[in-house]
Amino acid sequence: MLAARVREECGTDGRGAVVVLTGEGRHTVEAATPHVESVRRHFVDLLTPEQIGAFAEIGETPVAHLTDRKGPGAGRAAQPDGRR
Repeated sequence: MLAARVREECGTDGRGAVVVLTGEGRHTVEAATPHVESVRRHFVDLLTPEQIGAFAEIGETPVAHLTDRKGPGAGRAAQPDGRR
């Protein structure tokens, strides 16, 4: 079996590593999510950048609600600006 991901050295921080999705890993993800291209073509590609921004902002409300219900540190990781 081929590896789905590999670790590579981080060029800017010798203490860290970068996890890289291999071609096999990408194929596995794509096979598990065949609807993604259809969603992009029939939904995402039709929206303006402003609409995408509004959609992302709307999505933050249920994510914040679910994250709050699970307790500190649960859910999505915070972005550099502190948003989740």
